Amino acid sequence: MLQIVNFTIEYIIIQDKDSYYINQILQNLISLKLTYLANIKKFQKDFMLGYYNYESKHYDEAIRYFKSAAKHNNSNALLFLGSIYFNGQGVKKDYVKAKDYYEKASKYNSDALIHLGNLYINGYGVEKNYAKAISYFESAYKKNNQNAALYLGEIYLYGKGGPKDYP
Repeated sequence: MLQIVNFTIEYIIIQDKDSYYINQILQNLISLKLTYLANIKKFQKDFMLGYYNYESKHYDEAIRYFKSAAKHNNSNALLFLGSIYFNGQGVKKDYVKAKDYYEKASKYNSDALIHLGNLYINGYGVEKNYAKAISYFESAYKKNNQNAALYLGEIYLYGKGGPKDYP
């Protein structure tokens, strides 16, 4: 909807911005846009603010906003929190916390399944377990995550966790 409002506003400005009626319509559209932006759910705003702070390397603020969004099961916020703890960005590396966040995110986010698979294939904070890693990658693949196919292909190509499977 916001894209339609933006397009309409731009179109009206280009056509005839001097007409009284056009100005009235334009004011109504701008009011509609502001109302829409004001009503974005708090957890969505928190995720966006977390992402902005993450990209700006303000990890303390990013964590605060991501945790707020995560309270509402925002899977992207949970995924970012997992990555923050996995990489030690603004916090001490903690693979166990990363795993917990990835597991929570994995219900709705196939990228979290990829991260879980990587934890198990490399033994980060868990005992290496190729069968579990493969299971996570296969689950992600079933959710149409194309990266999962790359990981599965590499596993079978090099025989990680089993015999090589190629002609």
